[in-house]
This record gives sequence, C-alpha cells and structure tokens, in this order.
Amino acid sequence: KIKIILALHSNLPWVFFDFMPGSFYRNFLTKKLMELSIHACEILIVDSVFAKEEISNILKINKNKIKVVYLGVDIKFLNQNKSDNYVSGIDYNTKYILSVLSCTRYHNILNLLKAYKVLIKEINFKIKFIIVLQILDKKYFTELSNYIDQNFDKKNIIILNNIDSKYLPNLYRNSKLYVFSSYCEVFGLTSLESMSQGCPVVISKSSALPEVNNNAADYFNPDDIIDIKNKLKINLLDNNKRQNLVKNGKLHYKKFTWEKNVSETMHIIHNLN
Repeated sequence: KIKIILALHSNLPWVFFDFMPGSFYRNFLTKKLMELSIHACEILIVDSVFAKEEISNILKINKNKIKVVYLGVDIKFLNQNKSDNYVSGIDYNTKYILSVLSCTRYHNILNLLKAYKVLIKEINFKIKFIIVLQILDKKYFTELSNYIDQNFDKKNIIILNNIDSKYLPNLYRNSKLYVFSSYCEVFGLTSLESMSQGCPVVISKSSALPEVNNNAADYFNPDDIIDIKNKLKINLLDNNKRQNLVKNGKLHYKKFTWEKNVSETMHIIHNLN
C-alpha cells in the first residue's frame, strides 16, 4: 500500500545504451529494473521537460504521471568570495579552455579534441585545453590518451582525473571559455556552475541543454568538428559576444536553486493522493 515517488536522472539506458560504460549484462539488467520501477511508481520526477517528453515517448508512460523539477547549483558556486583551492601545477594566468565531464562515449570528447586541433592552427595566440574527467570508461580514456599523444604537444592538453569538486570554482573563474559536448543530457549542471563564476559557455545543441541553458550559452552541433571550432573561435576573438554570454549567464544560473528544487519536490509529495 506504500505509494512510490521515483526520481530519474538519466535517460541514457534507453537512448544510447551502447555508449554506457561497463558490462553489457549489468547495464541490461539495470535498464530492466529501472523500467519496472518506473512503471510501478505513482509519480516520476525528472529534471527537464525534454526528459519528460523523451522518457514518456520511449516507455509509453502517461505524461500526467511525470513531473518536472529542475536541479540546483551547489552552494560552493554561489559563494563569490575568492577561493584558495588551486590545483597544484596549473598556471591560472595562462589562457585556457575548460571542459568538465565524465569520460564516456556519449560525451564525444574526441570531437572536442579534433576541433581544438583545428582551432590552435587558426588563431594567433596560444591557448591550452584543460579537461577535468571522471573516468567511467577506461577503454575510451585510453583511446583519448592515444589521440592526444599522437596529435598534441603535451603542454597544450591538461587532463585532470577525478579531482575534488572544491577545485572547480577557480578553474571556471579563470577560464576563457567553458565547452561541453554531449548527446544525452536530461539536465547538465556544469554549464550553470561555469556561468556562476563568470565564464562564457559554448555547448552542444542537443537533448535538454538548450532548455536548461537558454540564451546564456552559444551552441554547436556535437557531430560537426568545424562548427565546434567556429563557435570556440568566435567566442575567443569577439570580446563583445563573450561578455554578452557572461552577462546572460550571471542572471540565468540564479534561476536554479536547491531551495526551489526541495520546495517543488515536497509539493509533489504532499499532493500525492
């Protein structure tokens, strides 16, 4: 007789199952158990309207059963005081592009690297690429490492593996651009974190990312290396365009708070018949 409210934070198993890291059998079992849970619950809470439409269409769920509650920006990014948390060995005064993501194929990090390779040949100043990774797919990480070794001076690409999130505010704050590529996002928090630190955002025009980031980001096709390169290039060279993104971002990220998330979630719980 206990009623169930379920929160779902990823549609990946149904959209890009082959891109999921780990064992096929484990992933298949996880997917089936998730489906059973979703069909059994009275209310399903998802992170975006996009996620609601997508999961409803795939699993043939009544949309009235699905509620949208946006996530919030963590408190560490709301404190605008200068942080003392710096990654040892990183020169924060050099120009760099930043990306923070998990090492999985649905993030298509390889296309970011290929776009960066073209970019540094076309601009007349040096800029590094710092990639903060949570390594979930070790095979894919090996492929990325091999590509970097074969195509770049080691000083150009800096990989930071599984670092503590306390280091992120200063990495965002001192970056010239934040770039994020993904095929499958039901929300995505790192772009909002970046905005909170005054860093302009260039991001995939895919899944829920346009909904969540709205006019506070510039968008590219994640399958088009030249488009990615062009968006990076114009936002590096056009100061007015970059500052406009910063201005919009500083207003936009404030719409997403955990207080609002909790309030809306509790409203759903209290109104469950």
